[in-house]
Amino acid sequence: MKSLDTEQIGIIEDILLQTYNLKYDHLRLEILDHIASEMEALMNGEDLGFEVALKTVFKLWHNDLQHKKLGTYTNTPRMVVTLWRRLDLNYLLILLAVWGLSFSVVYGFDVEDALVKGGIISLLIFNFFVITRTLVQVFNSTQRTVLNEYVKRGVVGCLVFNVYLLMMTFVSNQLESVGLDWGIPVSMFLALAISVRLSMGYFLMKKSLIIEEKTLKFP
Repeated sequence: MKSLDTEQIGIIEDILLQTYNLKYDHLRLEILDHIASEMEALMNGEDLGFEVALKTVFKLWHNDLQHKKLGTYTNTPRMVVTLWRRLDLNYLLILLAVWGLSFSVVYGFDVEDALVKGGIISLLIFNFFVITRTLVQVFNSTQRTVLNEYVKRGVVGCLVFNVYLLMMTFVSNQLESVGLDWGIPVSMFLALAISVRLSMGYFLMKKSLIIEEKTLKFP
């Protein structure tokens, strides 16, 4: 029975890294395992040589591995883009639910603006706590995974918007023409969007660290 040796497995990994720039450690190892298994099946079942089996299997994987050339996630493998878009969709669905509930409570029960403003400030301060915890997890990460790369892309933007909103909130206490006085609904909308994205990022990082721990256990 034919099986791939270390050198041949290294060739496959080199192609994944150099040709497809598959820099996400856990995903690369998983795909490497699938490709190696498929090649061994061809080499044994159809008596193919290594080079022929290599070209045959990579031809099947090419569409999933090639990079997206346009749009939000440019230069990212299509299979990764598919996962990130699914995460984006989950984020939007959760956010819509949170927005709907929050605005229903605030305007359904006619909550005073001062109380809403205090709630927004508390939420923005809470966001800094979540940002800190998420960044600690990012720094503790030793590998590049699909999940932690997704989180890193969002955390910087969240931090910038959170700082801006918090600054405008305190400025509006002194100047009535700026800050939350230009629209509590908009500020509430943005604060909730940031909070949901950061909370989602925190739990994704926890999942990513678990994946990394399992990956490191492989010989």
